[in-house]
This record gives sequence, C-alpha cells and structure tokens, in this order.
Amino acid sequence: MIKKLKTLLSDSIKSQILGSKDVALLFSGGTDSLSMLFTLLDMGIKPTLYTFRLSEHESNDSKVSKFIADKLDLKLKLIIIPYNFKQLQKDVKYLITEFKSARKTVVQVTYPFLYIFPQVKEKFVVTGLSADSNYGTPKSMAIKFRDDFDGFKKFKKKIFENPYTDGYYTINELAKKYNLKLIVPYRNEAIINYLMDYSWRSLNFPRQKWFIVKAWQKEFNNLKVYRKNDNLQVGSKIRERMDKLLNSKLNHNYERVDEIYKRILKNSQ
Repeated sequence: MIKKLKTLLSDSIKSQILGSKDVALLFSGGTDSLSMLFTLLDMGIKPTLYTFRLSEHESNDSKVSKFIADKLDLKLKLIIIPYNFKQLQKDVKYLITEFKSARKTVVQVTYPFLYIFPQVKEKFVVTGLSADSNYGTPKSMAIKFRDDFDGFKKFKKKIFENPYTDGYYTINELAKKYNLKLIVPYRNEAIINYLMDYSWRSLNFPRQKWFIVKAWQKEFNNLKVYRKNDNLQVGSKIRERMDKLLNSKLNHNYERVDEIYKRILKNSQ
C-alpha cells in the first residue's frame, strides 16, 4: 500500500523531468510538500526550495521551511511579498482578467506565485498541490464524507473534473508565462485513481494524511515537523491582506469578496 504510493509519486515526476536534476520545489514544510521533498530525495535529487511570506507576517510555513532546509542542507529561497495597496489592486485585477476566474480562493492561492515564479531559476517546478483534495482534508469534506465512502469518491471525481480546483489552472498557466514546467503529481490520473479506492477514514486515521506519514515515518520522526493541514491563504494571511479591498472604493457596499472580483472582471471586458 505505502510502497505503491511512493512508486506512483516518483514515476509521475520521473516521466516529466526525464533525468534532469534542475528541479525547484514549492515548499511550505507541510505534509504535502514534504511528500514531494522526500520523493525527490529518494530519487537522488536535491531541489532548491522556494517558499514565501508576506512582509507584514512571518508565517509558520516560512519558519518551518528554513528549519528543514538547514537540517537537510538544502538551498532555500525565501520570497518576501511587500505590501502596497495599489499594487494589490493591480495584482487582483490581473489575476481575474487574465485567467477569467472571480473565485476568491482561486485568486488568493494564485497570488503569491506572481512573486515566486519570476525568481525561479530551475526548469522544473514540483508542487504538492491538490494533495488536500485527494485526501479530503478540508473541514467541509471531513464533516460530510468521513463515513460516506461513495459520496467521498463521487465528490472527488467532481473536484478533479474542474481544472480551477485548488488554483491548479491559474497556477499552471502562470508558470507557463515564465517558461516553467509545473509538475503536480497529485493531479496525476494514476495517483488520483489509486487514492480514490480508499475511504476518508483510511486515508486520515490515525493521523491526517496517514499514507504520507506512514510512507516516510522515519523522516517525519527525525524532523519532528508533522503539522495538520492549514490552507495557504489562511496560514500566510493572504486572506487578511486581500480583505483590505473590502474597505476600498472597489466595495462601497461591503459586498462579498467574490462579488468584488466579479465586478472587476465584468468592468474589464
């Protein structure tokens, strides 16, 4: 079971990098990006780690990423995203108009890559994106499907039919603009189908994302950095930064953020 997951993850990466070791890893120090790091290290690849933080908030991700990079003697590039309200408005408008999505979560999870991708020097960029959707770690999925195998499976199929889920489409398209090849093993069909055969409980007990923790139990024990899932936009405080748009001229009536974004998209057409 565990060996199968490790094989599928490494095969997915190998099929795309074709022997190259010119690899970057989008890194948070969380379970998803650690599964990618351990897979790459098992393959004999020491990737450059890229993480970020907002100028007004030092996130746990940035702290843990530095700790892991130092512990494993890996190169870490920390991108600090400065705060400028006018630039924030421009960034949000660009993301909405360029990728035709007014979903606030899509805009929020794509936002940091406007600043990360221009600094990536490697050709291949590996990410643990969409692990959450495979394991069902969002609170809403945990509540609905912890005892509903068929519902869990059906919902996941629907999720992966939508390219915008997890910000995949927008992040991938943005990577292309910088001539980067984004590698997303957790959107690989073989891995999706493999994890589809397990219930929510079997994937997340006795620990959240148990398959990952079990597969690299020695590494997790040595580093002592296991953390439960935390949304990128929440842990980084991107959500709070973008909520400042609520008090701007974009939103005199204090509409929902999605509505602000939709109006930006409509006005730009």
